[in-house]
Amino acid sequence: MGEIQEAVKRLKNGDEKAVESIYLKMCPLIYKLARNTHFMEQDDAVQELSLKLIQLISKLDEERSEGESVVFIWKSLTKHLSKLAYKYGPNSDNKINIDKVQLETSTCNCELDSLIFKVDFSNYLKHVRKTNPKYAEILKLSIFEGISDQEIGRKLNFTRQYVHRIRIMLLKKYIEMERIV
Repeated sequence: MGEIQEAVKRLKNGDEKAVESIYLKMCPLIYKLARNTHFMEQDDAVQELSLKLIQLISKLDEERSEGESVVFIWKSLTKHLSKLAYKYGPNSDNKINIDKVQLETSTCNCELDSLIFKVDFSNYLKHVRKTNPKYAEILKLSIFEGISDQEIGRKLNFTRQYVHRIRIMLLKKYIEMERIV
Protein backbone atom coordinates (compact mmCIF):
# COMPACT_ATOMS: atom_id res chain seq x y z
CA MET A 1 0.00 0.00 0.00
CA GLY A 2 1.35 3.43 -0.94
CA GLU A 3 1.90 6.43 1.28
CA ILE A 4 -1.18 8.22 -0.04
CA GLN A 5 -3.50 5.26 0.62
CA GLU A 6 -2.10 4.87 4.13
CA ALA A 7 -2.65 8.57 4.79
CA VAL A 8 -6.21 8.40 3.42
CA LYS A 9 -6.93 5.42 5.65
CA ARG A 10 -5.53 7.30 8.68
CA LEU A 11 -7.62 10.34 7.72
CA LYS A 12 -10.80 8.24 7.57
CA ASN A 13 -9.94 6.98 11.07
CA GLY A 14 -9.73 10.56 12.38
CA ASP A 15 -5.98 11.28 12.18
CA GLU A 16 -5.77 14.91 11.07
CA LYS A 17 -2.00 14.75 10.55
CA ALA A 18 -2.70 12.57 7.52
CA VAL A 19 -3.74 15.71 5.58
CA GLU A 20 -0.29 17.15 6.23
CA SER A 21 1.48 14.02 5.00
CA ILE A 22 -0.55 13.99 1.76
CA TYR A 23 0.09 17.71 1.33
CA LEU A 24 3.86 17.24 1.79
CA LYS A 25 3.83 14.36 -0.70
CA MET A 26 2.03 16.53 -3.30
CA CYS A 27 4.06 19.74 -2.76
CA PRO A 28 6.38 19.14 -5.74
CA LEU A 29 3.34 18.92 -8.00
CA ILE A 30 1.85 22.12 -6.59
CA TYR A 31 5.09 24.03 -7.09
CA LYS A 32 5.56 22.70 -10.61
CA LEU A 33 2.04 23.74 -11.63
CA ALA A 34 2.48 27.14 -9.97
CA ARG A 35 5.76 27.73 -11.85
CA ASN A 36 3.96 27.26 -15.16
CA THR A 37 1.18 29.69 -14.26
CA HIS A 38 1.55 32.92 -16.21
CA PHE A 39 -1.67 34.71 -15.32
CA MET A 40 -1.01 35.16 -11.58
CA GLU A 41 1.90 35.40 -9.17
CA GLN A 42 3.53 32.10 -8.24
CA ASP A 43 2.78 32.56 -4.51
CA ASP A 44 -0.90 33.16 -5.29
CA ALA A 45 -0.98 30.07 -7.49
CA VAL A 46 0.62 27.99 -4.72
CA GLN A 47 -2.05 29.18 -2.28
CA GLU A 48 -4.91 28.47 -4.70
CA LEU A 49 -3.56 25.01 -5.49
CA SER A 50 -2.91 24.22 -1.81
CA LEU A 51 -6.49 25.11 -0.91
CA LYS A 52 -7.80 23.02 -3.78
CA LEU A 53 -5.61 20.09 -2.72
CA ILE A 54 -7.00 20.23 0.81
CA GLN A 55 -10.51 20.09 -0.66
CA LEU A 56 -9.52 17.16 -2.87
CA ILE A 57 -8.04 15.14 -0.02
CA SER A 58 -11.51 14.54 1.39
CA LYS A 59 -12.57 13.09 -1.98
CA LEU A 60 -9.73 10.57 -2.13
CA ASP A 61 -10.74 6.95 -1.87
CA GLU A 62 -8.49 4.44 -0.12
CA GLU A 63 -9.46 1.85 -2.75
CA ARG A 64 -7.61 3.76 -5.49
CA SER A 65 -4.04 2.86 -6.29
CA GLU A 66 -1.22 5.33 -5.63
CA GLY A 67 -1.00 6.19 -9.33
CA GLU A 68 -4.75 6.69 -9.67
CA SER A 69 -4.79 9.02 -6.66
CA VAL A 70 -1.90 11.08 -8.03
CA VAL A 71 -3.48 11.33 -11.49
CA PHE A 72 -6.83 12.31 -9.92
CA ILE A 73 -5.16 15.09 -7.93
CA TRP A 74 -3.06 16.25 -10.90
CA LYS A 75 -6.03 16.42 -13.28
CA SER A 76 -8.17 18.19 -10.70
CA LEU A 77 -5.49 20.79 -9.98
CA THR A 78 -4.83 21.46 -13.68
CA LYS A 79 -8.57 21.86 -14.29
CA HIS A 80 -8.74 24.28 -11.37
CA LEU A 81 -5.90 26.30 -12.91
CA SER A 82 -7.69 26.32 -16.27
CA LYS A 83 -10.81 27.71 -14.60
CA LEU A 84 -8.73 30.37 -12.86
CA ALA A 85 -7.00 31.26 -16.14
CA TYR A 86 -10.36 31.70 -17.79
CA LYS A 87 -11.66 33.80 -14.92
CA TYR A 88 -8.60 35.93 -14.14
CA GLY A 89 -6.34 35.65 -17.18
CA PRO A 90 -5.44 38.62 -19.39
CA ASN A 91 -8.65 39.85 -21.02
CA SER A 92 -10.29 36.72 -19.57
CA ASP A 93 -8.94 34.83 -22.57
CA ASN A 94 -8.69 31.08 -21.96
CA LYS A 95 -5.94 30.44 -24.49
CA ILE A 96 -2.90 28.54 -23.26
CA ASN A 97 0.45 29.39 -24.81
CA ILE A 98 1.83 25.91 -25.33
CA ASP A 99 5.34 27.25 -25.95
CA LYS A 100 5.49 28.28 -22.29
CA VAL A 101 4.43 24.89 -20.98
CA GLN A 102 7.55 23.27 -19.61
CA LEU A 103 7.37 19.49 -19.70
CA GLU A 104 10.72 18.46 -18.29
CA THR A 105 9.97 14.98 -17.04
CA SER A 106 13.22 13.47 -18.26
CA THR A 107 15.37 16.03 -16.42
CA CYS A 108 13.16 16.27 -13.34
CA ASN A 109 14.37 14.34 -10.34
CA CYS A 110 10.92 14.30 -8.78
CA GLU A 111 9.36 10.82 -8.71
CA LEU A 112 5.87 12.29 -8.61
CA ASP A 113 6.24 14.13 -11.92
CA SER A 114 7.61 11.01 -13.57
CA LEU A 115 4.75 8.89 -12.25
CA ILE A 116 2.11 11.32 -13.46
CA PHE A 117 3.47 11.53 -16.98
CA LYS A 118 4.12 7.82 -17.28
CA VAL A 119 0.55 7.01 -16.31
CA ASP A 120 -1.16 9.84 -18.18
CA PHE A 121 0.94 10.18 -21.33
CA SER A 122 1.21 6.47 -22.06
CA ASN A 123 -2.39 6.22 -23.29
CA TYR A 124 -2.05 9.36 -25.39
CA LEU A 125 1.25 8.13 -26.85
CA LYS A 126 -0.38 4.79 -27.79
CA HIS A 127 -3.16 6.67 -29.57
CA VAL A 128 -0.66 8.84 -31.47
CA ARG A 129 1.44 5.78 -32.34
CA LYS A 130 -1.61 4.12 -33.96
CA THR A 131 -2.41 7.17 -36.09
CA ASN A 132 1.14 8.25 -36.99
CA PRO A 133 4.27 6.49 -35.67
CA LYS A 134 6.56 9.38 -36.72
CA TYR A 135 4.52 11.81 -34.64
CA ALA A 136 4.72 9.44 -31.69
CA GLU A 137 8.50 9.26 -32.04
CA ILE A 138 8.76 13.08 -32.06
CA LEU A 139 6.57 13.29 -28.96
CA LYS A 140 8.47 10.52 -27.15
CA LEU A 141 11.89 12.06 -27.87
CA SER A 142 10.72 15.52 -26.88
CA ILE A 143 8.77 14.72 -23.72
CA PHE A 144 10.37 11.61 -22.26
CA GLU A 145 13.96 12.01 -23.40
CA GLY A 146 14.12 15.84 -23.29
CA ILE A 147 15.76 16.16 -26.70
CA SER A 148 15.56 19.56 -28.42
CA ASP A 149 13.61 20.09 -31.66
CA GLN A 150 16.85 20.60 -33.56
CA GLU A 151 18.35 17.31 -32.31
CA ILE A 152 15.13 15.42 -33.06
CA GLY A 153 15.13 16.90 -36.57
CA ARG A 154 18.69 15.71 -37.17
CA LYS A 155 17.92 12.24 -35.78
CA LEU A 156 14.70 11.74 -37.81
CA ASN A 157 15.71 13.74 -40.93
CA PHE A 158 13.13 16.50 -40.42
CA THR A 159 13.58 20.24 -40.18
CA ARG A 160 13.56 21.86 -36.77
CA GLN A 161 10.48 23.86 -37.78
CA TYR A 162 8.58 20.71 -38.77
CA VAL A 163 9.43 18.99 -35.47
CA HIS A 164 8.40 22.10 -33.53
CA ARG A 165 5.10 22.39 -35.42
CA ILE A 166 4.23 18.70 -34.88
CA ARG A 167 5.20 18.80 -31.19
CA ILE A 168 3.07 21.90 -30.56
CA MET A 169 0.12 20.40 -32.48
CA LEU A 170 0.28 17.16 -30.46
CA LEU A 171 0.57 18.95 -27.13
CA LYS A 172 -2.38 21.21 -27.97
CA LYS A 173 -4.44 18.13 -28.81
CA TYR A 174 -3.36 16.55 -25.52
CA ILE A 175 -4.37 19.64 -23.54
CA GLU A 176 -7.73 19.78 -25.30
CA MET A 177 -8.25 16.08 -24.60
CA GLU A 178 -7.45 16.70 -20.89
CA ARG A 179 -10.00 19.52 -20.73
CA ILE A 180 -12.71 17.19 -22.02
CA VAL A 181 -11.90 14.42 -19.52
